[in-house]
Amino acid sequence: MKRLVLALSFGLALLISVSARADHLEVRRDATLKQAPIRHAATLIRPEIGSKLQVLDGGRQTQGYYRAYDPKSDQTGWIYRTLVRRYPGDLAAWQARSAGPLLDPSAYSSASLIAHFVDVGQGDAAILEFPCGLVMIDAGAGSKADAAHLTGYLARIFDRRADLEDRIAALFVTHTHIDHNRALRDVAGRFRIERYIHNGVYDGSGRHAARWMRDEIENGAPIEQQIVTQTMIAGLETREGFTSEVVDPLSCDGVDPEIRVLSGPYEDNPGWPSGAFENGNNRGISIRVEFGRAALLFTGDMEEHALDTFVEFYEGAPLLDVDLYQVGHHASHNATTEALMQAMTPDIAVMSHGGIENRDCIFCAWAYGHPREDTVALLDLWIERRRRAPVEGLVASGARTFHSLRMEDAILSTAWDGDIVVVATADGGFMMNQ
Repeated sequence: MKRLVLALSFGLALLISVSARADHLEVRRDATLKQAPIRHAATLIRPEIGSKLQVLDGGRQTQGYYRAYDPKSDQTGWIYRTLVRRYPGDLAAWQARSAGPLLDPSAYSSASLIAHFVDVGQGDAAILEFPCGLVMIDAGAGSKADAAHLTGYLARIFDRRADLEDRIAALFVTHTHIDHNRALRDVAGRFRIERYIHNGVYDGSGRHAARWMRDEIENGAPIEQQIVTQTMIAGLETREGFTSEVVDPLSCDGVDPEIRVLSGPYEDNPGWPSGAFENGNNRGISIRVEFGRAALLFTGDMEEHALDTFVEFYEGAPLLDVDLYQVGHHASHNATTEALMQAMTPDIAVMSHGGIENRDCIFCAWAYGHPREDTVALLDLWIERRRRAPVEGLVASGARTFHSLRMEDAILSTAWDGDIVVVATADGGFMMNQ
């Protein structure tokens, strides 16, 4: 049995030691690198959004400012913490991990599925780039800056893929929570969404974006809509999930992708405790994507009671057997089970969650304790594929309680790794940028 290599120290002392290592920053908003750690200090440069800086002084902050080095301008100065995102590992190590052919996705576009798991903080946003079209699963964001990062990321893909003409063939929203649809309006305002697939629920923390999209469609926006419920799925003759020309609009030369919704919200309680049935996380949709022999599964934030029913529903069918699993509910303690892992046997797991830089928060990874240690341990028991390079990340034993972990297996995290790119080929091969 494989074992996680965990640090032996816990609590605040270990957090301080983690923060003292050499990390790097990504600029997430309009920012300035200043001569001193005060608001009115002279500006040295204005680094571009998305540029990387090396953290200095062991990551210690002075009045909320990091001292950082910008290799592009060869300038050292101070940048305010809310304008950047901090990642583990020094800049040279990050560049070494990220070097290679995946920095040029155009080399793969004609014959591969390129899955982009965008770092949107505490939220989910996946972009699936096919040879003949682009699909999104969720458009969440932890903040306005994260939403801007997502739209900027999409714009860079469309700049490279002029053939797609800024069109999103289908956008799925797994459920009506803000960390899954906060950027929906931003995306719709900048790009053309042709099809919109969701659970038909208009309450929850993401209700404003959901209702806005509903009103846009009712007022004549040229968007085809598909609401999927469990009744529609259970009523099918075979247990293959629900699909349609809206759910699966793509047909690429050589490889025809297959997209299916495997579960949706129940109209009546299937036997769960009342709290579980009323929980918006259990009222979402889950999506399976196939590209030749490669398969990916997205379960949204489905929790244990719903997952048990989900796995039982597909018992004996091959649909849950996948290669890549986007880890449910941001790798919380209650959204990945032994039975699900046994059904999936994935080679790669991707966790999308925020970092712990912001601790004055309610709805964030620090407060929730994401990713949870026991979930990462369960993933590690099943996943044998290795990462391109090991990483030192943080896992939680509970809310606001984190410790360091060295990960060598193919368990990727937007908080540890930033934007994640996985390339799948039709013969079932996978390549990763981490």
